[in-house]
Amino acid sequence: DPVTYLMDVLKEWNPRMVVMIGPPASGKYTLASTLATRLALEHVSPSDLVEGMIQSETIIGSEMQRYLNRGETVPDDLIEPVILARLRESDCREKGWVLDGWPRTAAQAQRMVDEQLTPQIGVVLTADDATIEDRVSFRLENPVTGRLYHHTLDPPPLGEQRKCITRPGETTQEI
Repeated sequence: DPVTYLMDVLKEWNPRMVVMIGPPASGKYTLASTLATRLALEHVSPSDLVEGMIQSETIIGSEMQRYLNRGETVPDDLIEPVILARLRESDCREKGWVLDGWPRTAAQAQRMVDEQLTPQIGVVLTADDATIEDRVSFRLENPVTGRLYHHTLDPPPLGEQRKCITRPGETTQEI
């Protein structure tokens, strides 16, 4: 059980700072969320931060939305300051955090070091191409809640499936 193992490794450290990296649909968000809940840490997810910025109707959020509408990734110069600011907030400094899916580059990792936000543990998740394709092509999202489901392994509750969508770039043809 990876969560139990990480809990054992992290139990002596305070605050606890963990990054989870890996390919899309490798389980970063799920594992980070579970670990954060069980250790009472803050789960910091770039996708959640982007969604929050968009919903807050800020100038930065509007710019992020334009990139997503074009099917593009939000560029570093927009997302990086948001992530670093979140990691510097008092709840993250006091309780610790689990960051999923970021940093993605050596420059981003160096920026964390420069900002004295160096994680104590980096978890690298792997999955073969067939597994990733299966997870992504059968993934559904409730656009209202942002909750992700898998069509067969973790289907949405009755009545919610009709609200769910396949995200842009995640159809079988696009993968």
